[in-house]
This record gives sequence, structure tokens and C-alpha cells, in this order.
Amino acid sequence: MVKMIFAFLFIFALVFFGIQIVRDMTKSEKLGLTKLFAYSIVCSVAAMAVATAIVLIF
Repeated sequence: MVKMIFAFLFIFALVFFGIQIVRDMTKSEKLGLTKLFAYSIVCSVAAMAVATAIVLIF
């Protein structure tokens, strides 16, 4: 039970400070962060597609 409380507090702190950091960013920093997230999503989708194709082929 104590571990769950600490986990909740840790996740809450990450989200709380993450929101504050994003709100304090300039417009160009937000755009750069959005591009970074988009690039990482594309890379992960491509990796999953290749892994799925390998599983289906063999």
C-alpha cells in the first residue's frame, strides 16, 4: 500500500511539474518539442510495423 502511495505521488509530481515546464516554454520551444514527439511516434510506429511484418512473414 505504501508503494502505491509513493508511486502515485511520484507520477503526480511528474505530471504537475511537466505541465508547469510546458506552460513556461516559448512558442519555438513548444514547436520543437512537438516535432520531437512526432518524430518519436513515427519511429516507434515504423519499428512496430517492421516487428509485426517479421512475425507475420516467419
